[in-house]
Order: sequence, then C-alpha cells, then structure tokens
Amino acid sequence: MRFFLLLPLVCVTATVGAQERLFLGKVKQVTMRASGFDGCPPAIQEHKDSAGKVVSVSVDNACGCAETTIAITRALAGKKENEQVRVDGPVGEWCRPVASIGSTVLLQQNAAGAFHFAPTSVNAQHEDVVDARYLHDQPAGLREDPAYQRDGTIPLKRVVELYTTP
Repeated sequence: MRFFLLLPLVCVTATVGAQERLFLGKVKQVTMRASGFDGCPPAIQEHKDSAGKVVSVSVDNACGCAETTIAITRALAGKKENEQVRVDGPVGEWCRPVASIGSTVLLQQNAAGAFHFAPTSVNAQHEDVVDARYLHDQPAGLREDPAYQRDGTIPLKRVVELYTTP
C-alpha cells in the first residue's frame, strides 16, 4: 500500500519543479554598457554563409546592454534560494534601462536557472500589474486573456496563475 501512496507525491513534485519560479524584487543597481564593449554585442552585425561571404547585415537600435542587480524581496511561486541576482539584458533605443533603481520587478527563473525580469507598477484600480512586453516565455493566448489591458499590462495575480497552473 505504501508504494501507491508515495507514487502520486513523486509525480506532483516533478510537475511543480518543472514550472517557472516567480519572485518580487527591488532593483538595487543598473550598470549600462555600450554596444560592442565588455561582452555587449556590437550594434552592427554581419551574417555570413558557409563560404564566409557576407549575406546580410543587421543594425540594432538598442543603446547597449545593462546588468541589473535585483534584491529578491518575496517568493510568489517557488523557494527563494538567493538574496539577490544579476540579470543581463538590452538597453532600449531611448537609452533607458528597463527598470530604474528602487523599482519593483517580477523576477522569473526558468527550469535551467536563468533569471529574467519584467517591470511592475500600480494601476488606477490600485492593483499590482506587470508590463507583459517583458515577460519571458509568454503563455499562449496571453494577449487574449480577459485580464490583459490595452496598455500592455496584466495584473500580477493573473501572471502568477498563468505561470504556475499546469
């Protein structure tokens, strides 16, 4: 009998472990780097064929890269294992970081352990919302979800439901 009781517990643990872990955090530091320097890809990249001939060129209008240090303040789904993390990402075309120092962000950690973040704010109805443009691995149908707003935000509680429901 014990074998049959333990088997469902093992299956549940495997299912939960495969889902993303979600946290709230505060931005502590943002270090910006120019394109082409210190590990940040150059703004102009050549794409070559197997013979080494340039077949296309891409030009990125981002200003560079940003290393963002975030202190984890609250676990929403999953266990908090770090006090703070560093996340690399692009700086937009207007040369502003995605999140400013002191702002609250939603941190996502995927099964491989990589962190991504999306800015949060409070809407006119006084509910915490997430800027959906920055969500990593967006669930199918996110923009059609009834909670998705015209300004590109979605309530934080709905994001947690979408990312944690199997």
